[in-house]
Amino acid sequence: MIVFTVLTLAHSYYKAIKSSFQESIDVRRPIYEWIKENSNNKDLIFVWHEGFELYYMTQRKMATSFFSTSQHLTKNEIWEKNHCEKIEIPWEKFLYELAKDKPKIIVDLTPPFYMFQKTKCKKLEFYQLKFNHFINKNYLKEKSIETIDFQDKYKIRVDLWKRKN
Repeated sequence: MIVFTVLTLAHSYYKAIKSSFQESIDVRRPIYEWIKENSNNKDLIFVWHEGFELYYMTQRKMATSFFSTSQHLTKNEIWEKNHCEKIEIPWEKFLYELAKDKPKIIVDLTPPFYMFQKTKCKKLEFYQLKFNHFINKNYLKEKSIETIDFQDKYKIRVDLWKRKN
């Protein structure tokens, strides 16, 4: 266990030193620019997954109180371990806030919204489909940007969705 911990910490420090914050910013610059060009600073945006710096770099406020959907909504392992108990609490809150806040732009860092991963949790599938329906009803995919995951350096696609009305 100690060896694993030491190796994990060493790998994390190596990644932190290898990748500068500026490099991370440069990789996502086309995303920031598109958001700024397609919204104003009073508009709310929402980032699906973990893109905290997108709010700061675009000077746009966050829609909903969910800053990390990958940790709070779609983490399969957590929900399955708990037999999907009370999954409706965060999901209903999230869907309510999303409908109320009406973000002008939704940034999907894990197209298509990290959906349809294999799960034993039927409630998770239900909420993923409900969310997907909400997106398709209220948003249009305006642009896809090829970029690089700034932590692991593999190519990713980011989808940018704009509210219809």
